[in-house]
Amino acid sequence: MRLTIRRFSNAVTTRRIAEAARTGHTFPEGKYDFDAWAYNLHWPQKASSLPLMGKCSVAVEDIKFAFNAWMLLRLCMFYGLPHPSILSRLRHTTPSMDIAERGNRLFYMHSHVGTQSLTTGLSANKVKIALTPSHPKAVSIEHFPWAAVAQQKPGGVELVLGMENGMSEAVMDQCDHYVYIPQYGSIGSLSMLSALSIAVHHAHSHLTSPLTSPTSPIVLPSEKVAVGQQPTTSSYAPPRTRLPHDPKWEAFSNEEVRVALTDIRKSYPMKLSVLIRNEIADRNIGATVRNANVFNCDEVLLFNRKKFSMRGTVGTHHYTPIKFFDTYDDLLSSGVLDHSEVWLLQSHYPYLQNFYQPPVQTQWIEGKKGRRPVFDTFIRPHDAGLSWWAANTDVLHTPHHPMMAYCSRLLTNNNDTAEVFLDSDDSIVAALEDARQRGCKGVILACPEEGTTPHPELASLASRIAHVVRPSRLSVETQRGLSPALITASALERVRALMAFVAPK
Repeated sequence: MRLTIRRFSNAVTTRRIAEAARTGHTFPEGKYDFDAWAYNLHWPQKASSLPLMGKCSVAVEDIKFAFNAWMLLRLCMFYGLPHPSILSRLRHTTPSMDIAERGNRLFYMHSHVGTQSLTTGLSANKVKIALTPSHPKAVSIEHFPWAAVAQQKPGGVELVLGMENGMSEAVMDQCDHYVYIPQYGSIGSLSMLSALSIAVHHAHSHLTSPLTSPTSPIVLPSEKVAVGQQPTTSSYAPPRTRLPHDPKWEAFSNEEVRVALTDIRKSYPMKLSVLIRNEIADRNIGATVRNANVFNCDEVLLFNRKKFSMRGTVGTHHYTPIKFFDTYDDLLSSGVLDHSEVWLLQSHYPYLQNFYQPPVQTQWIEGKKGRRPVFDTFIRPHDAGLSWWAANTDVLHTPHHPMMAYCSRLLTNNNDTAEVFLDSDDSIVAALEDARQRGCKGVILACPEEGTTPHPELASLASRIAHVVRPSRLSVETQRGLSPALITASALERVRALMAFVAPK
């Protein structure tokens, strides 16, 4: 969901485009490249539309970066959570979220901001679960009894998150339970939204299906998932010249850390990597590299374009191997895909760039490589197929939706392509065992860029389509679309933990 308008910063222009999205007014093709999804949020606050209504909710202490605020809304919409609560008044967010400073009103329309105090603001009728590794009673999220805990109070559970730099004691003291996410790499922590994405994925998996359902997660014996470690904490603040290691790594040089992580990976029964086709220098790539370090991935593979923002890596690009390939053919000929199975992550976007829609040439632009055509491949509010679909259905996600058709085409065009459901541990274990039996030494998670369908080059490599949540368990009335940073966080956590079930050959 892009909530900024590219090429336009004027508030009047923003309002004009938002009004056009509501009324279906047509702008010149290719000139106004905006995402109408952001201005037509459909998020009904009723139990029949939200799978986790009355079972799970989210409360966040504060948000420092506005980008995380929008990621929070998208995360809650995707999993069918009610509007989130933010305990602070968001007065120190960068850029400003203040409406007086041109902050977007949509966020305040779909969240509860500053209505609660830090000391008494959490829900009294819900079991409060803090996401923090620093509490002495914190337990691994792998072993947390979600279903049993949710029965302790009538409102279910409330997932409580701190802020980018941790949770205050005032909020932590209000919580009933404390959980941490096992980590495998050198970084000291996950980003706040990546951690929340993993926690919500666990809650959704355990609380939206009965225990007898074939899609219910299997119980993991503790000895099977002991490879993940509880992040350690320290009052020591490293100087700015140091990278943000977990404290246990601080005494080691950079080269020693790289060698140690490589040695640890050799003990895993299968390899795990991430693949991205970089075309728009997506800011999510940096966050994905950070996720890859947390779960000690073997490699992050990028092809088509080398440039991306390193800021989101928080220094982890020094320790997680990143390999660049100029073209699709270079990737194929390099051998990095040999003996590995590619799982294509499904992001479930409604309005986005559709590589499977025949492009219509709109204009020409001058670039470093000469004059080239620009193709309009974005689904817009006045798209004929989208208009027909909207007039003939009452729900947002059906097999007839223009954006939902490409997944079925991938399965039809490649008879060897199968599906794996990341909210079902038995589905993941079965897929890993199958890959291992066929001689595969690793799994590569292929992630589409923000706001696009998988590029045909990326899709052509896939042996499986990986659904973060089985589509039948998602709300059909709520708009959704997870960012690559959040998709890869949940996918890497599940796959890395469950690889412990795979017997090495």
